[in-house]
Amino acid sequence: MFNLEKITKDNIYYRNVITTTNNMQLVLMSLKIGDTIPQEIHKTVDQFFRVEAGVCKIITPNETLILRDGDATIVKCGTQHEVLNIGNTELKLYTIYAPPNHPPNTIHETKLDADIYEKKHDAKVDAKVDAKVDAKVDAKVDAKVIAKVDAKYKANKYIQKNLLFDVSTFNSNIQNI
Repeated sequence: MFNLEKITKDNIYYRNVITTTNNMQLVLMSLKIGDTIPQEIHKTVDQFFRVEAGVCKIITPNETLILRDGDATIVKCGTQHEVLNIGNTELKLYTIYAPPNHPPNTIHETKLDADIYEKKHDAKVDAKVDAKVDAKVDAKVDAKVIAKVDAKYKANKYIQKNLLFDVSTFNSNIQNI
């Protein structure tokens, strides 16, 4: 058990993953004056935000929210969003991801550390996605090629069968002459 308000206000790290379960994750964040959580979209993750100190602006395509101490909101999966510290003090907030979004026990001391991690992580994810897309494309191309070859093979068999029939009919007709 812990006092969530206290540990959020005492947190000195840009990102500090406190606990992770199979279905959700609690992350403390401390954004310096002018810092942001850059524009992002979580395709499969809902995200709850609660501000414990400071003032932030959360921008989505449909609305812009100003959150202060005690305010909270939820950003649904698939929604582009950005969080900006617009106050004159550090922004202290916690966020709950459902399902988890970061490796357990992740700590990014600064926004720069988080940005570096995200770039590396995104590159790995992009490579995995590219490999999956390539495999699917290859499988579809292979299936189409096999279907075309199979169709040509069947067409050739049909032609050969009819051609043999025509030749044998021709030969039988010649013998009857």
